[in-house]
Amino acid sequence: MKDTHFLYGIATFALLAILAAFIAYATGTLPTHTPQQHVPLETVAPAATPTTVVTEKSCGCCAKRRARFRKLLKQARERKQQENQAVTPDMP
Repeated sequence: MKDTHFLYGIATFALLAILAAFIAYATGTLPTHTPQQHVPLETVAPAATPTTVVTEKSCGCCAKRRARFRKLLKQARERKQQENQAVTPDMP
């Protein structure tokens, strides 16, 4: 008999905890929902902003890749234009 009372007590406590969490979530009173003030950090900008220069490789592999990519894009555009022309015939 004592075991069932103990089990009912734990179940009641768990039910109350779940109910309290639900009410806190529904009313927006959870600590995660309370606004917090953040102090802005002062940052000092550097005196001279370094400029980065993109240097191309002298091997030419990048140029080959770009040319191949441009060719593929051109082919895809032409294919898309042909599909659009086939779907919508010209109106006189």
